[in-house]
Amino acid sequence: MARRKRYVVTVGNDRPLAEVETGLRGAGLDIEQSLAEIGVVVGTADTSAEESISRVDGVDDVSAEVAIDVGPPGTPDSW
Repeated sequence: MARRKRYVVTVGNDRPLAEVETGLRGAGLDIEQSLAEIGVVVGTADTSAEESISRVDGVDDVSAEVAIDVGPPGTPDSW
């Protein structure tokens, strides 16, 4: 069974965002947020769909979201 991850997708300006979003949904991305002003779409998908998402026309980059924890006060390392 594929594991689900949250992805940050950077979109170029060569296609309308609505068209790119349609392609992303077809590739398996469940869109949570669309930030048109900065050309970013955030959503979740099975890890097996990452390559399909990256091949959608108009997508510039696909990055898996990384959790960052600064830890409790006084901890020397933040991650």
